Amino acid sequence: DWHHRVVVVDPRTKKVVWSYGHLNQPSRAPGYLNKPDGLDLLPAVPGAVKAARKTIVRVTRVGSLPQTLGKASAVALPGGKLLVLGGETGGSSTDQVLLGTPARLRAVGRLPVPTHDAAAALLGGRVLLFGGGQAVSTNAVVRVDPATGRASSAGRLDEPLSDLGAVTIGGKAYLVGGYTGSAFATAILRYDGGRTTTVARLPAGTRYA
Repeated sequence: DWHHRVVVVDPRTKKVVWSYGHLNQPSRAPGYLNKPDGLDLLPAVPGAVKAARKTIVRVTRVGSLPQTLGKASAVALPGGKLLVLGGETGGSSTDQVLLGTPARLRAVGRLPVPTHDAAAALLGGRVLLFGGGQAVSTNAVVRVDPATGRASSAGRLDEPLSDLGAVTIGGKAYLVGGYTGSAFATAILRYDGGRTTTVARLPAGTRYA
């Protein structure tokens, strides 16, 4: 991520066959990258490009964020509203809580501390924000009132986690993968009543699940 470059290597020759960005030179200018999170490589097989183009879904702009924002957590609420939590802007984490329809998002509250790369889930009429962090991963769980945007601490995970996925099934929140600060997580965790239980394992540790 932070060497700001993507390279493609031919596994047979061990040679770089394509690259983009400049090593240790972050920028948003053409030819440069700024913390690229990954690369999707389209297989070089007949018809692959044509088939991929057929699957592209038309995306329509329905609103704007109050400011440039990346790595935020978002939850869809009833009534067509969104709750957007934390994120990164200008290279720094933010503690902002945004609420409203996509066309009218506005700041309504603040998280206990700035964070990005967390995961959010709607559970029991409240939104829970799991993990994330700034310079290091955190184990914090934050409860947010989706009506007012008011946030408060709701306990802690068993270990720090950032870059994780979250989903609500049957009234329980499940957390998938992530980064512990030293390793990619393999656990699928069920969060219930302030406690986490490992219910399964991924075949391999997965970040940005």
